[in-house]
Amino acid sequence: RLRGESYELTSELILDAFESDLSDPLAKELIKFLNSDVVDMPYVTEAPYFANVNPHVFICGPGDAQLAHVVDEFVEIEELAFYNCRKLSVIEFGSALETIGSDVFMNCRSLKQLRVRADIRGKTGVKAVLSRIPWEIQVDFAGEETASLLYPEYTESYDEIAPAHIFGRNITGEGFRARQQFQDGIVQFAGYDAIYPKVIAEESPLTIAKMAYLRLQTPIGVQEDARKRYEEQLHQEAEVLALHYIDRKQLEPLHYLCEHRYLTGNALEHATQKALEDQWSEGASRLMEWNYQYGRNRRRERYAF
Repeated sequence: RLRGESYELTSELILDAFESDLSDPLAKELIKFLNSDVVDMPYVTEAPYFANVNPHVFICGPGDAQLAHVVDEFVEIEELAFYNCRKLSVIEFGSALETIGSDVFMNCRSLKQLRVRADIRGKTGVKAVLSRIPWEIQVDFAGEETASLLYPEYTESYDEIAPAHIFGRNITGEGFRARQQFQDGIVQFAGYDAIYPKVIAEESPLTIAKMAYLRLQTPIGVQEDARKRYEEQLHQEAEVLALHYIDRKQLEPLHYLCEHRYLTGNALEHATQKALEDQWSEGASRLMEWNYQYGRNRRRERYAF
């Protein structure tokens, strides 16, 4: 409060807390259909007004304060829009996003995923968003063709060139070049795949493996030479990738690694042991099941006459 100043607080809108009747048969059917949990969220909606007319009112949404939605009609994200949102982990937006302000994601280091409601072959604002995120991030396209790409981390530094006081810009990491592989807002697959040999030389085994897995899982635009490089590296780093997804208890990528015989032998045994040590019984049992299923089928094929 400033000296000599006075303030008056007025309430513009008062809404009672809204709580759905979970004993309602319709509520039970809805929860079963959505396969979802019921959570309490600190949001304001029009639900109390509708409930005065019809008691069968329910609020459906992401149920996660770490998820931010940007509507398709929204074409600009202003400067510092998500400043200091330290728990923000996912941003979702449509194809209409065109411009983005500076320092939008300052101190948002938990942001690890972009979800784009658009085709990966279409024009989007992904490049503009990536230009504000120098750390490693995964982009998931959810149009008619679903696909994901990983953009590695990169760093920038500046050296002063004396005595003219000119600053030279230094960029470390292939993530910067990966972010340039767009033309008129459209992903250039050939350019993206062309940086992979440098990624192999400079990035961590986990980054190398994740890039390979995402490109092979949905190989849109992957040429034969690029496919062979990705397959070779995924065979080499399958164990590293499996341990990563075991930590996150994600079955889908583990199933892919087993089904396509990237995760085999000692690497598969180590992954199974890790799941057991982490007391993730579902993961361990599935890994043993897939080892028997796909290993057995492969042996039958090998000795078939």
